[in-house]
Amino acid sequence: MYRNVRPSYIVLGRLMFALFAVLMVAGSAVHTLWTARGLAIKYCYGQSAPCADLLEAVKSYWNLAYNLGAVPGYLAALLLLGLVLFGKTYYPRWTVLANPAILLLLSPLVDRLPSPFGAILSGGFTNLSIAVFFVVSVLTTWNTSGDVRGQRS
Repeated sequence: MYRNVRPSYIVLGRLMFALFAVLMVAGSAVHTLWTARGLAIKYCYGQSAPCADLLEAVKSYWNLAYNLGAVPGYLAALLLLGLVLFGKTYYPRWTVLANPAILLLLSPLVDRLPSPFGAILSGGFTNLSIAVFFVVSVLTTWNTSGDVRGQRS
């Protein structure tokens, strides 16, 4: 994706790439914690100490891991949003609608969907928004070669 940033803004493109990479690594860590979180909720919910303390510790650790990925992810998405809106990339401006940060604004609507769709989409909405962004990214820039990029204004 940083290759779709115009050459004069490549430093910002690389920064955006690094921030998205941190999001992906932290996101992997969060996914590995789901099992521990689920087990702690299953066996410790409504229990007294020390089980309740374990549940709180697992939730706290999960939130920390989530935020360690979310903060750079949102910064990268906002940087991408600005670069696209100001024409500093080869993405068409309409692709800001597929920006993960913009798509995540729809999550309150998804939470209201009836079962079973609401649970499925709500639970995976962050991942779906990232997937939509990458599909749009590939589809809008797939046939763009380096020579064409150099000729674009």
